Amino acid sequence: MLPRDRLWCIYVAAASARNFAIARAHHIWGAVDADRFRDVRTGDAVLFVEHLRFDVVAGVKGYPRVPLECFRGVARSCVEGTVTTSQFEDGSRIWPDGVYPYRFRFAETHSRQAVRFDSSQVPSHVLAAVRLSALKQGRPVLA
Repeated sequence: MLPRDRLWCIYVAAASARNFAIARAHHIWGAVDADRFRDVRTGDAVLFVEHLRFDVVAGVKGYPRVPLECFRGVARSCVEGTVTTSQFEDGSRIWPDGVYPYRFRFAETHSRQAVRFDSSQVPSHVLAAVRLSALKQGRPVLA
């Protein structure tokens, strides 16, 4: 994981896979909420964790609203990058399912597929930030 002071963790749900592929091709991520990326700054690190296939203890319900030690699985991909612009507004249509006018650009620095995502592989503060991002429907969370 990225060892920087300001690391934004963003959980990308399975339903957003197509949008995420487009975002990676264009190096841009967007939202409909004006406050979503308000604190994201140029030079910050960003970690996108795409679709965690959950590997929880049998009987644990309410995922991802589980204790942190139960938040684990295999991520389809983990994409690390650097934010290259603070939030800006642009109403052009990039994604097929809607206009996400509040955006930031990023440079991808590292990508891995089928990543084991648990406390033995990921620092606890990053794991906690990704879990919170999942709970907040992909809102960036500072680790």
